[in-house]
Amino acid sequence: MASSCVCSLCGVADSWKHSLVECNMAASVWALSDEVMVEHMMSIGEPNAKNWLFSLIESLPHEQFTRLTITLWAIWTARRKAIHEEIFQSPLSTHGFINSYLEELKSIAKPSSGTPVHAVPVPRQAC
Repeated sequence: MASSCVCSLCGVADSWKHSLVECNMAASVWALSDEVMVEHMMSIGEPNAKNWLFSLIESLPHEQFTRLTITLWAIWTARRKAIHEEIFQSPLSTHGFINSYLEELKSIAKPSSGTPVHAVPVPRQAC
């Protein structure tokens, strides 16, 4: 947990929205994303993170919502590395990771052999 309520990267008052959307580090990654999706994301004025995500899942196509959540995850990961390990990643590198990850997901979802994908049963844990 943070010991201060200011952003460790830019010194502005910190919040979930600042960290993931508004901080210069995050904003630089979003600037490389689909402009229409980002404008829509920014237009959601919901202050609660969970409700903000619920609004987006209801208003974005599945593919865009997937891109949005992976981008949030990548920004959070890059932010944590910068703050805790002093490993700084360029916005272009983060954007490249997002695109690579999405391509990998697509290749998993669509098998090249043409055989249908079947769900693998997950073992139940005893209560």
